[in-house]
Amino acid sequence: EEKSAQVSSDKTTAIEYSNEVINSNYTAMSAKYTSEPYSGKTVEFPAEKAWKKDGGELAADSYGYKNAAVDLKIGQTASFAVYAPEKAQYAVSFDYYSYDDSTLPAEMSLKLNGDYPFYEARRLVFESMWKNPEEASYDRYGDQIVPVPEKIYQWQNKYITDASYRYSTPLLLELEKGEN
Repeated sequence: EEKSAQVSSDKTTAIEYSNEVINSNYTAMSAKYTSEPYSGKTVEFPAEKAWKKDGGELAADSYGYKNAAVDLKIGQTASFAVYAPEKAQYAVSFDYYSYDDSTLPAEMSLKLNGDYPFYEARRLVFESMWKNPEEASYDRYGDQIVPVPEKIYQWQNKYITDASYRYSTPLLLELEKGEN
Protein backbone atom coordinates (compact mmCIF):
# COMPACT_ATOMS: atom_id res chain seq x y z
CA GLU A 1 0.00 0.00 0.00
CA GLU A 2 1.46 3.33 -0.96
CA LYS A 3 0.17 6.78 0.03
CA SER A 4 1.48 10.21 -0.89
CA ALA A 5 0.70 13.64 0.49
CA GLN A 6 1.55 17.02 -0.97
CA VAL A 7 3.26 19.37 1.46
CA SER A 8 2.14 22.84 0.35
CA SER A 9 4.81 25.03 1.95
CA ASP A 10 7.77 23.83 -0.10
CA LYS A 11 5.96 21.83 -2.79
CA THR A 12 7.80 18.61 -2.00
CA THR A 13 6.10 15.26 -1.87
CA ALA A 14 6.34 13.09 1.20
CA ILE A 15 5.71 9.40 0.63
CA GLU A 16 4.59 7.12 3.42
CA TYR A 17 5.10 3.47 2.63
CA SER A 18 3.57 0.63 4.56
CA ASN A 19 4.03 -2.98 3.63
CA GLU A 20 1.53 -5.56 4.88
CA VAL A 21 4.15 -8.32 4.72
CA ILE A 22 6.39 -6.41 7.11
CA ASN A 23 3.68 -5.05 9.39
CA SER A 24 1.73 -8.29 9.84
CA ASN A 25 4.31 -11.05 9.46
CA TYR A 26 4.64 -13.77 12.09
CA THR A 27 7.53 -12.08 13.89
CA ALA A 28 5.62 -8.81 14.28
CA MET A 29 2.29 -10.40 15.22
CA SER A 30 3.65 -13.04 17.63
CA ALA A 31 5.54 -10.27 19.48
CA LYS A 32 2.08 -9.01 20.49
CA TYR A 33 1.02 -12.34 22.04
CA THR A 34 0.21 -11.97 25.73
CA SER A 35 0.11 -15.64 26.73
CA GLU A 36 2.65 -18.43 27.17
CA PRO A 37 2.97 -21.50 24.91
CA TYR A 38 0.48 -24.26 25.78
CA SER A 39 2.06 -27.05 27.84
CA GLY A 40 -0.92 -29.31 28.57
CA LYS A 41 -2.01 -32.58 26.99
CA THR A 42 -2.47 -32.79 23.24
CA VAL A 43 -5.92 -31.60 22.21
CA GLU A 44 -7.53 -33.22 19.16
CA PHE A 45 -10.61 -32.06 17.29
CA PRO A 46 -12.17 -34.65 14.97
CA ALA A 47 -13.20 -32.81 11.80
CA GLU A 48 -16.75 -34.13 11.78
CA LYS A 49 -17.34 -32.69 15.28
CA ALA A 50 -15.53 -29.37 14.83
CA TRP A 51 -16.80 -28.73 11.29
CA LYS A 52 -19.52 -26.06 11.15
CA LYS A 53 -21.05 -27.55 7.96
CA ASP A 54 -20.61 -24.30 6.07
CA GLY A 55 -18.33 -25.46 3.26
CA GLY A 56 -16.95 -28.63 1.83
CA GLU A 57 -18.74 -31.87 2.58
CA LEU A 58 -18.28 -34.93 4.71
CA ALA A 59 -16.03 -37.21 2.67
CA ALA A 60 -17.68 -40.32 1.26
CA ASP A 61 -14.40 -42.19 1.76
CA SER A 62 -12.04 -41.36 4.63
CA TYR A 63 -9.28 -43.55 3.12
CA GLY A 64 -8.73 -45.55 6.29
CA TYR A 65 -8.56 -42.58 8.64
CA LYS A 66 -9.62 -43.06 12.26
CA ASN A 67 -12.43 -40.46 11.96
CA ALA A 68 -14.67 -39.06 9.26
CA ALA A 69 -13.04 -36.37 7.15
CA VAL A 70 -14.19 -33.16 5.48
CA ASP A 71 -13.55 -33.05 1.74
CA LEU A 72 -12.59 -29.63 0.34
CA LYS A 73 -12.29 -28.97 -3.37
CA ILE A 74 -10.34 -26.11 -4.98
CA GLY A 75 -11.90 -22.77 -4.07
CA GLN A 76 -14.04 -24.10 -1.22
CA THR A 77 -13.87 -22.84 2.34
CA ALA A 78 -14.95 -24.45 5.59
CA SER A 79 -15.09 -23.33 9.20
CA PHE A 80 -14.22 -25.35 12.25
CA ALA A 81 -14.88 -24.53 15.90
CA VAL A 82 -12.10 -25.56 18.25
CA TYR A 83 -12.17 -25.22 22.03
CA ALA A 84 -8.97 -24.16 23.73
CA PRO A 85 -8.65 -25.33 27.36
CA GLU A 86 -6.86 -22.08 28.24
CA LYS A 87 -5.63 -18.88 26.63
CA ALA A 88 -2.23 -19.84 25.25
CA GLN A 89 -0.06 -20.13 22.17
CA TYR A 90 -0.79 -23.40 20.35
CA ALA A 91 1.16 -25.34 17.74
CA VAL A 92 -1.68 -26.43 15.44
CA SER A 93 -1.38 -29.30 12.99
CA PHE A 94 -3.68 -30.81 10.40
CA ASP A 95 -4.10 -34.37 9.21
CA TYR A 96 -4.63 -34.32 5.45
CA TYR A 97 -4.90 -36.65 2.49
CA SER A 98 -4.22 -35.48 -1.06
CA TYR A 99 -6.03 -37.96 -3.29
CA ASP A 100 -5.73 -36.22 -6.66
CA ASP A 101 -3.05 -36.82 -9.30
CA SER A 102 -1.64 -33.30 -9.16
CA THR A 103 2.09 -32.86 -8.76
CA LEU A 104 1.46 -29.57 -6.96
CA PRO A 105 1.02 -29.50 -3.18
CA ALA A 106 -2.35 -28.63 -1.65
CA GLU A 107 -2.53 -25.01 -0.48
CA MET A 108 -4.87 -23.36 1.98
CA SER A 109 -5.17 -20.19 3.98
CA LEU A 110 -6.25 -19.93 7.60
CA LYS A 111 -8.29 -17.30 9.36
CA LEU A 112 -8.63 -17.31 13.11
CA ASN A 113 -11.81 -15.74 14.49
CA GLY A 114 -12.40 -14.05 11.12
CA ASP A 115 -8.93 -12.59 10.48
CA TYR A 116 -5.57 -13.81 9.27
CA PRO A 117 -3.50 -14.16 12.47
CA PHE A 118 -0.33 -13.24 10.55
CA TYR A 119 0.65 -12.73 6.92
CA GLU A 120 2.06 -16.26 6.46
CA ALA A 121 -1.38 -17.78 7.23
CA ARG A 122 -2.50 -16.61 3.77
CA ARG A 123 -0.51 -19.43 2.17
CA LEU A 124 -0.13 -22.76 3.92
CA VAL A 125 1.38 -25.56 1.85
CA PHE A 126 0.64 -29.26 2.42
CA GLU A 127 3.12 -31.30 0.41
CA SER A 128 2.54 -34.75 -1.03
CA MET A 129 4.94 -37.65 -0.61
CA TRP A 130 6.61 -39.29 -3.59
CA LYS A 131 8.63 -42.43 -4.31
CA ASN A 132 10.63 -43.76 -7.22
CA PRO A 133 8.90 -46.50 -9.22
CA GLU A 134 10.02 -50.04 -8.50
CA GLU A 135 10.95 -50.66 -12.13
CA ALA A 136 13.69 -48.72 -13.88
CA SER A 137 12.81 -46.48 -16.84
CA TYR A 138 14.60 -46.66 -20.17
CA ASP A 139 14.64 -44.45 -23.24
CA ARG A 140 14.20 -45.73 -26.80
CA TYR A 141 17.93 -46.54 -27.03
CA GLY A 142 17.83 -48.78 -23.97
CA ASP A 143 19.60 -46.28 -21.71
CA GLN A 144 18.29 -45.93 -18.16
CA ILE A 145 16.70 -42.54 -17.50
CA VAL A 146 15.51 -40.66 -14.43
CA PRO A 147 12.16 -42.18 -13.50
CA VAL A 148 8.96 -40.21 -13.04
CA PRO A 149 8.14 -40.37 -9.32
CA GLU A 150 4.89 -41.91 -8.10
CA LYS A 151 2.66 -40.16 -5.61
CA ILE A 152 2.14 -41.91 -2.28
CA TYR A 153 -1.48 -41.79 -1.19
CA GLN A 154 -1.58 -41.77 2.59
CA TRP A 155 -2.64 -39.62 5.52
CA GLN A 156 -0.06 -37.07 6.57
CA ASN A 157 0.23 -34.56 9.39
CA LYS A 158 1.70 -31.09 9.18
CA TYR A 159 1.98 -28.17 11.56
CA ILE A 160 1.22 -24.64 10.44
CA THR A 161 4.49 -23.49 8.93
CA ASP A 162 5.73 -20.68 6.73
CA ALA A 163 5.52 -21.65 3.04
CA SER A 164 8.79 -19.80 2.37
CA TYR A 165 10.51 -21.85 5.12
CA ARG A 166 11.83 -18.71 6.80
CA TYR A 167 10.94 -20.16 10.20
CA SER A 168 12.19 -23.60 11.18
CA THR A 169 9.58 -24.20 13.88
CA PRO A 170 5.76 -24.32 13.69
CA LEU A 171 4.00 -20.96 13.69
CA LEU A 172 2.03 -20.65 16.94
CA LEU A 173 -1.55 -19.41 17.13
CA GLU A 174 -2.70 -17.52 20.21
CA LEU A 175 -6.12 -18.97 21.03
CA GLU A 176 -8.54 -17.57 23.56
CA LYS A 177 -9.95 -19.90 26.21
CA GLY A 178 -13.11 -21.52 24.84
CA GLU A 179 -14.36 -21.51 21.26
CA ASN A 180 -12.16 -20.18 18.47
